Amino acid sequence: MNKNYKKIMSLIVACAVAVTAAPIFELPSARVVNAAETSASDTSTVSYDLNRDGSKDQITFQTVRTDAASTESPYSDFNVQVNGRATSLNISEAWYYTYAYEFFNMGSKTFLFVDLTGDDDDGAKRIYSWEGSDFALQVDLNDEYKEYKGVCYHLTAEVGKVRGIRLVMNVRAQFTGLPMTDLKREYLLRRGKLKPLHQTSRVVRYHAVSEDEGSGARYLTASRKIITYRTKKCKKRSVKWIKSQSRVRVSRIYIGKGYTSYYVKGRGWYKVKNDVFKAEKLFSGVYYVG
Repeated sequence: MNKNYKKIMSLIVACAVAVTAAPIFELPSARVVNAAETSASDTSTVSYDLNRDGSKDQITFQTVRTDAASTESPYSDFNVQVNGRATSLNISEAWYYTYAYEFFNMGSKTFLFVDLTGDDDDGAKRIYSWEGSDFALQVDLNDEYKEYKGVCYHLTAEVGKVRGIRLVMNVRAQFTGLPMTDLKREYLLRRGKLKPLHQTSRVVRYHAVSEDEGSGARYLTASRKIITYRTKKCKKRSVKWIKSQSRVRVSRIYIGKGYTSYYVKGRGWYKVKNDVFKAEKLFSGVYYVG
C-alpha cells in the first residue's frame, strides 16, 4: 500500500474521535522513567452533577503509565474516582496515549462514554452508567463488534444523538467484507439498561477506497459476481445475485456466529467468514488499512 495513503487514512480515523462534542483531554508527552520507577500517573478533575440533585460532583480521571508500555502508547490503566472516594471505574491493560470522555443523560440516569486511543487508533470504547456510588458497564463497543476477533479492526466511536431514551452511536471500523465504514448503532434505555434497538447496524458511507470510487462514497463497485442470500443469517440463497461491475450500496451489517453479513437493497445479503479478508476481492479500488 502507498505509505502516504496509509498515513492519510490513519489521520482520517483519528479525526472520527476528535470531532466529537466530548471534551478531549490531551495527555502530556511521555516523560523519561527512571530505572527505579515502575509507574507514574497523571490526573485531571472535572465537575458534573452525576446524581442529578443540583450539586456537582468532582470526577477525577487518572492515567497510569508503566515502564513496560511503549512510547507510542505509554499508558496502561485508566481510573475514575468520584468525590475523592476509591476508584469507581477501572480499565486495565488498555495501552493508550490519549483519552476522550462525554457525560450525557437518559431518563433518570447519567452516562459516561470513555474513549481510549492507542496505537493505530485502537482502544477501549465503552459506555458506563452512574449507579449512585460506582459506574457500571453498559456497552462495550469493541466486544459488540468483535474487534480483533475476526469481524472488524481499527474501531473508533463517538456519541451521536441522545433523544429521550434513545441513543445513537457513530462508529467507524474496517470489516472483512467492507472497507473502512461509518455506521450508526442505536440503543434504547429499558429498565435501566441500554439495549440495541436492532440486531443490525446502519451503514452511512465508506472510506479507504480509490480516487475513482471516492473516499466517503455511498456506493461501491462489485469486481466479481457475489452470491446473495434471502436473510441476514444466510441460510437460503437469493436468485438476485450481484453482477460484476454493479454499483452496490450496503445499508446494513449483521454480526453472526463465525461470519458477518451485509445487506444490499434489492439483492439480499452476502456473507464473509471471520478472519477472511474479502473486501479487496469483492469491490474495486478498496484498500486495507493496517
